[in-house]
Amino acid sequence: MVFRVSAPKITYDRSLRPSFSLMVGSSIYIEVTVAGQPRPAVRWFHNDAGVVEESGRVSTETADGWSSLRVKASTADDAGTYRVTAENAAGFDSADFRVLVKGSSLKAVTRIYFRGCWGMTTE
Repeated sequence: MVFRVSAPKITYDRSLRPSFSLMVGSSIYIEVTVAGQPRPAVRWFHNDAGVVEESGRVSTETADGWSSLRVKASTADDAGTYRVTAENAAGFDSADFRVLVKGSSLKAVTRIYFRGCWGMTTE
């Protein structure tokens, strides 16, 4: 039995440019193909910090041959550089994606005005 060893290689669809922008509230979705033997360990980072999966808003998924990152309802804080890394005994690879989040993260404010009259009476 011959066991092949190959360094990780990360590739992605050309339509997913290394830099893209979206509006506040949109979802960020990045999917990459990951090859290598033995199967590489995949990690996602945001601005050099490990991606923290929050109660369903941010999620990563990795299966045999691919990995993805999803951020639902993006905010200005989600802007920055996302990095995916793949590492095994034969080597290391990474890919960076710069995300710009445009628009205000402030929610619309509804203003309610009350108009009233106060009168003074004299007895």
